[in-house]
Amino acid sequence: MKHVYLSDDCEVGIYLVPDAVADDLSAYCLQFLKWISTSDRAREKYTVKWKGRDTLSYYPEAAFIEWLNTDMFPGENARFVSLAKEPISDEDTVPWFNF
Repeated sequence: MKHVYLSDDCEVGIYLVPDAVADDLSAYCLQFLKWISTSDRAREKYTVKWKGRDTLSYYPEAAFIEWLNTDMFPGENARFVSLAKEPISDEDTVPWFNF
């Protein structure tokens, strides 16, 4: 398991994910975004009514971790560790994806 940074234009969270995910974080995040926008199961879970319309509403990081643990790596335990306490520097080598 390795650390990654995940965010959605807000605070940056530090997460522990399987090595394969950390090593190719962008590919897994893009695969997740495709899944959440096309999967019937995702639509059932993450769609809400807003102004009379069905709207995809989800918390990207939490939904991503749940998807990893449920669909991709059920034997692993990807999880939130903490919020990043300082701004992430350009020299930081931890993989980062902003949803």
